[in-house]
Amino acid sequence: MNGPLLALDTPALYYRAFYALPSSLRSPSGAPIGAVRGLLDMLAGIIGRSDSARVVAAFDADWRPAFRTGILPEYKAARVRQDRSDGAETPDDLEPQVPLLRRALTLAGIPLLEQVGHEADDVLGTLAAEARQAERELIVVTGDRDLFALVGGAVRVLYPGKQIAAARLVDDAVLAAEYGVPGGPAYREAAALRGDSSDGLSGVPGIGEKTAAQLIAAHGDLESVLAAAARAARGESVPGLTPRRAALLTEHADLARRTLQVMTTVDDLPLGFDLATPLPAARDRQGLLAFAEQHGFGSAATRLLAAQDDALAATAGQGSGERP
Repeated sequence: MNGPLLALDTPALYYRAFYALPSSLRSPSGAPIGAVRGLLDMLAGIIGRSDSARVVAAFDADWRPAFRTGILPEYKAARVRQDRSDGAETPDDLEPQVPLLRRALTLAGIPLLEQVGHEADDVLGTLAAEARQAERELIVVTGDRDLFALVGGAVRVLYPGKQIAAARLVDDAVLAAEYGVPGGPAYREAAALRGDSSDGLSGVPGIGEKTAAQLIAAHGDLESVLAAAARAARGESVPGLTPRRAALLTEHADLARRTLQVMTTVDDLPLGFDLATPLPAARDRQGLLAFAEQHGFGSAATRLLAAQDDALAATAGQGSGERP
């Protein structure tokens, strides 16, 4: 086993690719292929940056799980499409690209990981928990800051910018310096206070990102913040908690607790994947090139294979499997 395991938050990445590239990118048959091409190019750059061909791709089996909407019905409610029986938020031009992407990744020897009734976030949360326990290096690749909550120990997050070369590798030190929290779990606790409007999570009124981080840094976790707010609401002097702020925290304590529940990733899914698995697994080079050429993203597939080859060569090619 060589290099860190790169775990892709695939939905977040293909959405980013979809909106970053022009809709004019089409296959020979006229079908949209921008998201596939963009994600494969992004992945080639990530592999090149990390010198690791060890990649897994996490997918949503359910983008809005019942166990989360049961806690907060407003979770992602604004994204539900009324014109679809499943309510899925996927844009019409993106939806047909997802099966193409899944097939391309499989031909490239990249395992697809998902679990019925769960989001990709939960798959990544499980991988992160396993990596910390086994002390194996894991890099979660995502465009979603919520997953900074997974940072800690052997787990870091690669947060792509417009260019892969400008991507930020987020660890505990970055969270402390840039977000004012001591690590991933504290980042999540602060997020529960400020909310996440993109997911329909309103947070506590009047508590923004900076204030939330200050409160968690001062008191340690959400429950301690709420306990301090209750004391302040009773008239006790608590640094950083004005009477109004304490009243808002006390009034919305239940919301904050439920928001934290919704934001917390599942960390014990039975994925059936061993972190020590040699990767890439049995690439079908010719199959990928033929498939990609048929659908109009041959150059991106070629770049991905080249990046894998370079990473494998850099680590003496140990642990690879390939069909000619």
